[in-house]
Amino acid sequence: MTDRLPYVSIVIPAFNEERYIGDCLRSVKALDYPSELIEVIVVDNGSTDSTVEIAKSHGVAVYSIPGVRVGAVRNYGVSKSRGEILAFLDGDCLPPSNWIHSALAHMKEKDTEVVGGTYLLRDNPSWVESSWVINPTPVDKYSSLLVGGSIVITRSAFLSVGGFNEKLNAGEDSALGYELNSKGYKVCLAKTCAVIHLGYPRNLKEFTLRQVWHASSYLKSRRKGKLDLVFVITLLFLLFLIILPISLILSYQMALATLIGVIAMPIVLTAKRAVSARLLTLRLDRYVKMFILDFSYLLGRAWGLAKSILIEVNLLSDKKSHY
Repeated sequence: MTDRLPYVSIVIPAFNEERYIGDCLRSVKALDYPSELIEVIVVDNGSTDSTVEIAKSHGVAVYSIPGVRVGAVRNYGVSKSRGEILAFLDGDCLPPSNWIHSALAHMKEKDTEVVGGTYLLRDNPSWVESSWVINPTPVDKYSSLLVGGSIVITRSAFLSVGGFNEKLNAGEDSALGYELNSKGYKVCLAKTCAVIHLGYPRNLKEFTLRQVWHASSYLKSRRKGKLDLVFVITLLFLLFLIILPISLILSYQMALATLIGVIAMPIVLTAKRAVSARLLTLRLDRYVKMFILDFSYLLGRAWGLAKSILIEVNLLSDKKSHY
């Protein structure tokens, strides 16, 4: 990176984001980066609400490309952009004012071409949100796990890996990070690039359905040759759910063992999350809420995995969902 400030294209995919898109664009306009060196591109994916009208009222470039998956939405925005730096933000996210400056500084310091951020909770989150993001304090680290709501990358690096995977219903951001890693790029997460995520599910129904969507491309997005613990737990949970009604007919002992398995899987996930987040609390209610959420998580993921399997064997059509 040179000391010359590069031209930056901010690409924002949107689908029925009327609740948040205005706040998102206001936060973009408040960035402390020279406005003449920024272009903002909103790509709508066929919204049925007032997303497009709100975006246009903020004077940004707005394009529509309905009926495709989110990877294609993001790639389309890139095709309409001219920046040597690409910045990806979601329509329900609020970046800090130094988002671009700090990402460029991180690129220079770490000699990398891609910097990502993590998600922060909004003020006064619901119990579902705070039980999911249990330790939102961001840190600087190397990681292949990118989130689509905060990615800053050079155009050359992005194009060298072919952009986002357009076949995935979800997980295209993670897939991009893995692909960049496999090509030798250092993928860095910067704590100063964390963004506030307004669109976290706020109740169990929204949360569970979001997991169904995320897992519906599980088999396509899963890294080959890598042992994914969450995938293994999800697969076991699905198997236990399938066996449970059969075991009720066969024997009491088998049914009990299967039920214990169903309960044990979310407990394992809760323990894993608590350890990873270094959660130190004696409040039992905190762990109970996490367990309930992890049970819903596995229920949704198992449902999505089942859909993914049916899609792979051509028993279910691979329809676009959400984006």
